[in-house]
Amino acid sequence: KNFTFANLSAEMPFENLYGVAQVSGSALNEFVKSSREQVVVAGDRGYAFFLHGDCGLEVDAKTHDVLKVAGLPLDASKIYNVAVPLDLGFGSGANKAMLAYAAAKPDHIPDKDAALPAKRLALRFFGAILWKRLPSFEEMDKDKSNSLTHAEVLEAYSTAMGDVNQDGLIDDAERLAAEKMVNELIRAYDKDGNDEICRDEYNTLLIHPDGLDDSERHLDSVRQKS
Repeated sequence: KNFTFANLSAEMPFENLYGVAQVSGSALNEFVKSSREQVVVAGDRGYAFFLHGDCGLEVDAKTHDVLKVAGLPLDASKIYNVAVPLDLGFGSGANKAMLAYAAAKPDHIPDKDAALPAKRLALRFFGAILWKRLPSFEEMDKDKSNSLTHAEVLEAYSTAMGDVNQDGLIDDAERLAAEKMVNELIRAYDKDGNDEICRDEYNTLLIHPDGLDDSERHLDSVRQKS
């Protein structure tokens, strides 16, 4: 099954801020258990602070204990780097295990000012993958202006990936989907806001899929360490 931009927007509807916290394996286990147990308690009312993990996280469905992290057995004594939401503070004022850990080890918790919008980074990451599936810059730059216009990118995208149902035609729904996708692809890397991708912006997305240039990357590194 394909993972689409619509899926991403449904999973991450808001521009939530995430930071990287240093967490012991035993504490991580308690964070996840607390989150899962609250889901059971909330029942039909729902629970908004469910902790999600990537495909390498394995949790026992009955005990809610963490079995694997990054595909490997959980090491209770190991310190893991864990991306956590910080919009409402570490633990969002709801996860008691996370709140207790933050109180005991404040130096392990990133400041909200060091957080980054996860949805933006995800869009840029997946966008870079799609860009690399398109023809080269030179092939797309039909007018040789050293900049890719919306029309040029749309033509390249439609030719390469627009025929979703592979019937040899691009219908209205596919055309609209292509328009929306190209809008996202350009918006993610168009730093000067002219609705085009210049050579420098194109080179940046190939080297740095998160869309940060070298100066921004240095600043982010300083913020994460502070």
